[in-house]
Amino acid sequence: MSASPLITFHTAAGPHQTRCLGTFDILAIILDNVPYRYLLNVALCCKAMSSPALDTIWANLESDKPLWQLLSLPHLFPDTYSPDNTQCAVQMIVLQGSTPPAQRATLQAYARRVRVLRLFGPEVFCPQPSVLSLCSRPITISLRVLDIGPVGAAVYDLLHLYLSPSIEILSLDMASSERLSAPLLDVILRTCFLLVDLTLRAYSLDIASSARLCSRTSRLVRFRCDNMDLHAFALLSALPRLTFLAFTLNPPFSRYRPRVLHHALFTALETLEITVGHIPPLTDLLTVASFPRLRHLTVWTHDTLFPLEVDLFQTLLRACEPTVLSNISFHQHISPTPRAVLQCALTLSIDHFSPLFQCNNLVVLCFDCPNVEFHLTDSDVRLMASAWPALEVLSLGSRGWLNSSQLTIRSLFSLVHFCPRLSTISLVLDATHLSDFDHLPTVSPNFAVRTLSLGTSRIGPIGDAVAGALFALFPRLSSVVAWAGTHAIGPLPLDSGFVNGNATQRLLWSTRWASAMISVIHAQLSAVDPPATFHHHSNPLRL
Repeated sequence: MSASPLITFHTAAGPHQTRCLGTFDILAIILDNVPYRYLLNVALCCKAMSSPALDTIWANLESDKPLWQLLSLPHLFPDTYSPDNTQCAVQMIVLQGSTPPAQRATLQAYARRVRVLRLFGPEVFCPQPSVLSLCSRPITISLRVLDIGPVGAAVYDLLHLYLSPSIEILSLDMASSERLSAPLLDVILRTCFLLVDLTLRAYSLDIASSARLCSRTSRLVRFRCDNMDLHAFALLSALPRLTFLAFTLNPPFSRYRPRVLHHALFTALETLEITVGHIPPLTDLLTVASFPRLRHLTVWTHDTLFPLEVDLFQTLLRACEPTVLSNISFHQHISPTPRAVLQCALTLSIDHFSPLFQCNNLVVLCFDCPNVEFHLTDSDVRLMASAWPALEVLSLGSRGWLNSSQLTIRSLFSLVHFCPRLSTISLVLDATHLSDFDHLPTVSPNFAVRTLSLGTSRIGPIGDAVAGALFALFPRLSSVVAWAGTHAIGPLPLDSGFVNGNATQRLLWSTRWASAMISVIHAQLSAVDPPATFHHHSNPLRL
């Protein structure tokens, strides 16, 4: 913090207030909390406040258009670039002509204030060399964050303008600029010595590039890359501060002779996000590497599912420290055709989960796959719940199961009893037998769960017993979400006796259940949106 005051105030304020407002760092913190629409008034109120307020106004730009509007150029030649991975075209505006020295000085003065710059269109400006004659590059010498979207080959010109040695966070889309990918990475590594967060979209990291990355960016903490093979991944273990890694693992090609892989030790890695198409590459990755501090593991799969063997979880525990691992998530990209879902299904049983009983600090366990079968019983769920007392999120097929569930309402009682921190529950129940509700155990209620996802659960004409049990377990429950009949489950999860029964209506509309809502989502797995938009695209039925 600066010791000398930036501004001298002649007011009736005490000495402490004067020192605070006269210190640049404290004044910047105050202005950061001023609403943006009032910052211009602060900048115009007096000369003393003009510079700090303008610094805050120009610190974060969502486009480079405000910078180039400072120049009065008579010629604009638009060109349009349409990236393959987006629906919106980016308009490339080429600036031509000469500018007076006073305007160039003004441009440089305001460009120095920019700390965060994001370039995602719809307009991107590319000035010709004559526009910035005698101007040093980059023009944003104080930039900390640079995020460039899909702009094609123009990414090279934009980096020439804005890539500064002060950059700490860089996100770059290299789509349609394959021939420049290698030179661009070299330019980044030669310029940005302070990088701690690097994202390379539409880029394949090979062995040579991985070696250069490790040798020149020892401060790197977070790294994302669209494509990478196993050898390039192993080399990244040389980054001593790497705590976050996300990439798509390319499968090995049999026509190439495999290289000898040395065991890789990621000493600081805490979060690993992998996208794979088949299980063998993932097993190979867990075999050649160790992650003693890994806490979060997220695996995304493609449309073609694979048989998930028990050996995968045993290999995972050998590569990680079981007591440290707290988050395990498996997700599948939804196939556009229902036939692909029917061709193969992911089958899980207690044998898959039993190796994970060593993870006594497990907080999140998620298997979010549309075509999945769970062969579990109430006793299995009780074992799982007793092994993970810190569990907060349990999602077993949020879109339902392909098979009929053997779980009853007793599984929810086991989860509430052994996992008091649970806040999210997603599983499939069979609540069609009245005998399952006899002699239920007494447990302390869970006040954190507000939405219960029951997938393709079957709730028969005993809806009043189901509603009473749910309210006893979750007093603050306000929404129960279920999936209407899928390709594998014939009858609707909510039978007519539950939806239209007078006893159920009277119970749900009583004093305690006045805010309860049962949402039946009618959607096929071939045209479903992500879980975050379920309620947005559904037609909820209110009882």
